Amino acid sequence: MGDTVQRLWTEAIGRHRAAVSDYLRAASSIEEPVWRLPVGPDKWSPAQITDHLIRTYQIAGRQVRGGEGIRIRYGFLLRQVLRLLFLPRIFRTRRLPGGAKAPREILPVDSKMPRETALERLDEFSGEFEREILLRRNDRRLRLTHHIFGEIEPLKGVDFMAIHTEHHGRQLPP
Repeated sequence: MGDTVQRLWTEAIGRHRAAVSDYLRAASSIEEPVWRLPVGPDKWSPAQITDHLIRTYQIAGRQVRGGEGIRIRYGFLLRQVLRLLFLPRIFRTRRLPGGAKAPREILPVDSKMPRETALERLDEFSGEFEREILLRRNDRRLRLTHHIFGEIEPLKGVDFMAIHTEHHGRQLPP
């Protein structure tokens, strides 16, 4: 692996670790009663947001290990248009477009989990995802799937996961 590629991986992993760490720090300061309250009208609670992130990392980790990822919902041509219109901006601004809906595979289910348990699980699954993708990063067949954008190569996939975690971190109450 060349120096430039190694540097890009180091930077992406650093951003990913920072995103998860920032999320865990912010979420751990939320009082238990607030943990289960929606952050706004028609919004998830911090407990549900965390469960969504846990599910996202579980599926991404499974896919990196050779299992099934998130099912792609759109046809090839529409995916290409959406990739051209949105992905460059997402990576440049590190922000997801508003109003995007999560696919059912990663919708929150277990929001009754105690806060500390949920945060431990998020830390565990995000770390596992990171370790597994680093082990397999040279596998030319490895891709992560996004329900709208389709297949994403591993390096951009790590960064997308960081952006996704940052996005949900901004949704937490102060």
